[in-house]
Amino acid sequence: MIINVTDGENGGSAVPSEREHLQKNQHRVTAVAPWLREHEACSIPGGRLSNCSNAIVPEAIDGVSPDAPAWAAEAARSATMQALDERLDAGSRPTAVDAVRHVVEVYALAILRGRYREVPPKPIELPTETLHSIRYAVHQNIPLYIFLRAVWIAHSCTIERLLDGAETEGANRRMTPRSRQSTERIAVYTDRFSTRITQIYVASEEERKTGGLAASRTRMVKDVLAGHPVDRADAEWILGLDLADHHLSAVLWASPDSGVSTDRLDRFAAELACALGARRSLIMSAGPLKSWMWISWPRPPEAGLAMRARAALSPPVGVRASIGPVASGIAGLRRSHLSAQAAERLAGDLATSWLCEYADVAVVSLVTHDAQQAQWFVEETLGDLGQPGCRFAELRETLRVYLSFERSRVRAAESLHVARNTVAYRVEKAMKLLGRPITGDPLKIRLALEVARILPPAP
Repeated sequence: MIINVTDGENGGSAVPSEREHLQKNQHRVTAVAPWLREHEACSIPGGRLSNCSNAIVPEAIDGVSPDAPAWAAEAARSATMQALDERLDAGSRPTAVDAVRHVVEVYALAILRGRYREVPPKPIELPTETLHSIRYAVHQNIPLYIFLRAVWIAHSCTIERLLDGAETEGANRRMTPRSRQSTERIAVYTDRFSTRITQIYVASEEERKTGGLAASRTRMVKDVLAGHPVDRADAEWILGLDLADHHLSAVLWASPDSGVSTDRLDRFAAELACALGARRSLIMSAGPLKSWMWISWPRPPEAGLAMRARAALSPPVGVRASIGPVASGIAGLRRSHLSAQAAERLAGDLATSWLCEYADVAVVSLVTHDAQQAQWFVEETLGDLGQPGCRFAELRETLRVYLSFERSRVRAAESLHVARNTVAYRVEKAMKLLGRPITGDPLKIRLALEVARILPPAP
C-alpha cells in the first residue's frame, strides 16, 4: 500500500488535525529537495491544508516532510485545473472537481513518499476515501480521461521539478544515476496508480450501467432508515459518503402539473448541494417527481443553511423542498432524513417559502403526528377563534405573531407589515373570540395557534 490509511471507529476522531501534526513534527524535518518548499498551502474551504483526511496527511508528514501536504495540495489544484481546462460544463459542481483533486493529491503524496523514502513500488491499494471520490465522479459524469490527464500533468510537474533541482545543484539538468532511478520509480508509481484508477472507474461505471449499484444503494438506504445494523465499510462504499462526516438530508418534490422532469429535479438538488457548500452528496429517486438527497461536510457547517439556500436559489415553478437537521454518523443520516420527511408532511400547508426547515416545524410535527387528536386540541383550546374562514385565520395569525414577539405590538406590526393600531384591534378581537384572557405562560394557546396554521379548521 502506497499510503496506509486506518480509519478510526469514531470517524478518525483520535487522529490529530493537520495543523496539530505539523506543529508536533517540525523537529522531524529531514533533507528534502528545495523545490518542495516552494509551494505554500493553497486555499481550501474550511481552512484545511489538504483535501485528504486527517489519517492520510500525518502519514505523509511522517514519511516525507511537514512540507509534503502543502506541495501535494498545490500540485493537485494546478493539475486538476489544467486537466479540466473547460472540458466540463461551466456549472460543474465544486464537489465533483474536489473528487478529481483529491485523487491527484493522494497520487502526489504517494510519489513523494516513493521518491524521498525510496519505497519500492508495490501493487496499488487506494485509501477508502479515494475510492469514494472515484465512485462519486462516475455518478457526476466526470470522464475517466480527466483523472488520467490530471495524474500525468502532476507527474510531468514532478519530473520538471526534479530536473530543476539537479540544475540548481550544478548538474546542468543532466540525468544523474540517482535522479534517473528516482524518475523511473516515479514513472512506475504513476503507471500503477493510473491503472488502479482505471480499474475502479470502469468497475463503478459498469455497476452504474447494469443497475447493480442502484439496487444495492436502495437496499442500503432502506436498512439505514429502518435502523438495521449495517457494515460501515459497505455503507460507505455503496452510498459514496463518509459516515464520520456531518450530514443533512433533503426531500425535493414537484407538483404533477409543474412540467418539471425527474432529471430537472435532480439537477436542482445538485444546485442545492452546491449552494450549501457540501463536499459530497447522494441523490436518489424516491418515486415520481420526488428525490431524496444527503449532503455532507467533514466539519459542522455554519448555521443558517436554510437562509443561505433561499437567498442563493430560485427553484423551478412547482418545486419544493424540506431539510432535516445536521447530524453525524450513520444514525445522523437516519435522523436527518426522518426529520426532513416530517417537514415535508407539513410544508404543503406553509406557503411562506419553497424550502421548509424541520427546525421551524419541529414542535408542530410532534403535536400533529395524530391529526385527529391535534384537530380536537385546536378546537378545545381556541374555541370560537378556531373557526374556518379567512377573517378568523387573519386574527389567529396576528395573535400568534404578537405572542411570539412577547406581546410587542411594534415588532408584530413590523413582521405583519401593518400599523400598530391594526395589531391592537386584531388582538382585542381575537381575545374576545378566545373567551378568556391570556395570563401567565401562553404555551398552550401558542401551540394551538401553530397547529391551526398547519391543520386549518374543518368547515
